[in-house]
Parts: sequence; structure tokens; C-alpha cells
Amino acid sequence: MHNDTQNIIGVDVGSG
Repeated sequence: MHNDTQNIIGVDVGSG
């Protein structure tokens, strides 16, 4: 899963 928004878990680094 790759989201440009803030992730809840924060494992995959997308944007930020």
C-alpha cells in the first residue's frame, strides 16, 4: 500500500 496521505501506521514512507 502506497498512499500520498498521512498513514496511520507510518511504515511505508510516502509523502512526508
